[in-house]
Amino acid sequence: MISLDSKLELVRVHYRGATVRRRARVLTGSDGRFPTQVEIAGLPLSLDDSRVSLRADDDRIVVTGVRVSLHIKPRNEVIEEPNTERLKELRREIEVHQARSRQLELEIGMLESMEVPERPEPEEGQAPPPSPMTARLALEQFVNSSVEERLATLREARKELREMREEQAAIERAVTLLSSSKTARADEITKMVTARLEVEGIDLPDEVVLVLDYTVPGARWAPQYQCRISKLGTSAEIQMRAVVCQASGEDWRGVKLELSTADPVLWTDLPELSSIRIGKAQPQPAAIKGFRPAPQGASQLFSDFDRDYAVVRRVVPSPAAWTPPYVQAPSAPDLVDSAPSVNRMSDKGGYARDHEAEELDLLCEPTPDAVASYAPPPPPAYAPAPQAMPVPMKEAAVPRRQEEAKMKKSAPPRPSTAPGGAGIGRGGEGFGGLPSEPAAAQSWAFSKLRLRSFDDALRGKLNPVDVRSAYLEDLGRSHLNVGFDVLSLVQTAYSRALEVLRLGLPSGSSDVRQAAGWFDYAYQSASCVDIPADGVFHSVPVDTREAGCEMEYVVVPREDPSVYRVASLHNASKGPLLPGQTEVYLGGEFILSTPLPTVAPGERFRLGLGVEQAIKCARNTHFTETRSGSAVVATAELWHEIEIEIANNLKREIKLEVRERIPCPDTDAEVVVEEIAGDVSPPWMPYDQKELNLELTGGRRWRVSVPAAEKMTLKAKYVVKIYANNELVGGNRREA
Repeated sequence: MISLDSKLELVRVHYRGATVRRRARVLTGSDGRFPTQVEIAGLPLSLDDSRVSLRADDDRIVVTGVRVSLHIKPRNEVIEEPNTERLKELRREIEVHQARSRQLELEIGMLESMEVPERPEPEEGQAPPPSPMTARLALEQFVNSSVEERLATLREARKELREMREEQAAIERAVTLLSSSKTARADEITKMVTARLEVEGIDLPDEVVLVLDYTVPGARWAPQYQCRISKLGTSAEIQMRAVVCQASGEDWRGVKLELSTADPVLWTDLPELSSIRIGKAQPQPAAIKGFRPAPQGASQLFSDFDRDYAVVRRVVPSPAAWTPPYVQAPSAPDLVDSAPSVNRMSDKGGYARDHEAEELDLLCEPTPDAVASYAPPPPPAYAPAPQAMPVPMKEAAVPRRQEEAKMKKSAPPRPSTAPGGAGIGRGGEGFGGLPSEPAAAQSWAFSKLRLRSFDDALRGKLNPVDVRSAYLEDLGRSHLNVGFDVLSLVQTAYSRALEVLRLGLPSGSSDVRQAAGWFDYAYQSASCVDIPADGVFHSVPVDTREAGCEMEYVVVPREDPSVYRVASLHNASKGPLLPGQTEVYLGGEFILSTPLPTVAPGERFRLGLGVEQAIKCARNTHFTETRSGSAVVATAELWHEIEIEIANNLKREIKLEVRERIPCPDTDAEVVVEEIAGDVSPPWMPYDQKELNLELTGGRRWRVSVPAAEKMTLKAKYVVKIYANNELVGGNRREA
């Protein structure tokens, strides 16, 4: 097995999830042989095992047996074995020195408590008794010399004790370091893809590039834009940006980015429509190749094997039951020897089983005589986990075997692990407890299927393997102790990646899936980008495209005399512009931020740029009311004149759109509104405002060109006719 170094090349971010592409080089060995088994490690734990593909860029190389497993990077440091015998000896010597020190401290205390007797007091009227000065001095000298001697000995003992404790601490650190070097850490575990390479033909390639694609769930994106318009408004460019968030577990550094609106797990295909012809009958077309169910009666293939196997088991004598020898239990556990060994895994969670449990399994296995028919025996039930601390075999071996056998017989039946089941493995905690897999990992890959043993009830069918057992089997090759649940570690990474999908989009952003509708498109970044796996939105550039620009001006003097700038842009790219927040710059200065609607390829769209202070607009109206005659049915004519004056103070000609509105009576109203066509200068045209999805009745507009530093006057006139004895609601004057 050759380990290959891979490099991130491309990341395709979908509206939910991402597809990552890596490239790895395979070279022919110095012996002239091409590698047959390769592995690519360092992949994130959130990787979807069922959506991994590996291919070669050379047609002569066939990639087979692709599977995903767990991997721990080999540790190159060589740790010297600590001297455990010296550690035991130090512990004994430390106990001796501690006892000696306590004895010296006790003796010093006793000596210091000795007092020289004072001279006795004389009786009244008599001479004082003689004082043994020599004896008193000798006693005081004896106490002082004895204390000094023991203090010197105590200082030496404490010095030796300190040195021995330092040496003990150094050896214990070495033991701890050795133990940690043989124990796997959760942050060291990554996923790995292994595959077999087969060369078709005689010529061996010198170099082959393998392309690895895999899917991770925790990624999303939304579009943003920057529109930069020239000062005169004659040209513009649109820079598409994207806010990307990902928590896949690996940083994307220096990768090409593709932003797609498609669903990475949704398969779509064009339907094949059958042709219908009028005329002579024609034979039915050939059936389309696809999935076909397995042939019926496949279980009959095992009948001959079951018959012969049962005969052999009746003829061959059964081996005698093996009784394990008696081993005297140690009186007290050794602190050094109780450390976990190199090849032993923790019993918690069913990762490993000790020798005693294996012996119990052997004793509880059914004998060959138990087979009484040609049918295969039912699948064996699972035994509970052994205790963590072993008990003396002399006292508890036989009762424990009986108890284990009873529990094994009464264990609940093993749930089905067929692909259509509710989950993988067995629920619950302890040995064999297996939580359900992520939803995205329920689609089974062929590498996750195995054929059962001949004595299994599900033999002859591909069945999914236990994920935890498969992961632990892969980690067992590293010869490290695994003291945690690897499946929970993988599920935690998967759940942490899914938290990205619950984040709210930045202000002004929209969901790309809803914006794209039934059509999907992928945007490619023009340069490499960096996106860390921190679960935070990062703004990255995608590409910059030129857009034809025409500056227009719009005014609605009936509502507001301000003249507004509007840039009419053209989407000249082949892809659509999805809705998103747009930062608009005019002549290098930031003007405003506005939402951009969905723009199809080749379509024109407009961006408002605010008020143009250099263009002035004034609206004046005139009203007169006349009577058409003196008859009973005489009518009142309400004449309205509109006069709009435009002053262009810019140094260039402008295109101005002036919007107006005249009254529109209801269908059953006894009111008539007539435009005086000869008095509208220049002529205007109807305006329904459908581009804003707000239909307008009675709308009119002028589209004129105003030269630089000149003025223009627009005039319009209409009349409202009503019966003379009537009056309009709100007054006859329609224009203020």
